[in-house]
Amino acid sequence: MLEFIKPVEKTEVNGQRGCVVGLSLGEQKSSLAMFCDAIELDDIRIKVLHGDNEEELLSVTVTRNNFIVPTVQFSSDDKYCYVKFDEFELHVCITDEGIVIDLWKAGDDEESVESSYLFEDEVFTG
Repeated sequence: MLEFIKPVEKTEVNGQRGCVVGLSLGEQKSSLAMFCDAIELDDIRIKVLHGDNEEELLSVTVTRNNFIVPTVQFSSDDKYCYVKFDEFELHVCITDEGIVIDLWKAGDDEESVESSYLFEDEVFTG
């Protein structure tokens, strides 16, 4: 089954603040880069990129308040990774079939703002 690789690499370079979360399945490894991108000051976005080819899985416009190095936590069963910016939080969930990525607005437990997913065989391609 898929697993998160710890520790998480936090990043703060060239108008981007975030982290890189590793994923593994046996010897196979991949990553998700999750960050707030403020390179274009009139279009600040939280983005999730997958793997070495940086396939964009999620991109949502947010306010400048979210341009911070996020906090990262894992659930006690290591099935969830929580990446918290100021007003938004990314939830990455390992399932039996792959990974699900949800972006939630702080305080809204009703519905995620944006979602994406990768099947297990897609996690290690590209």
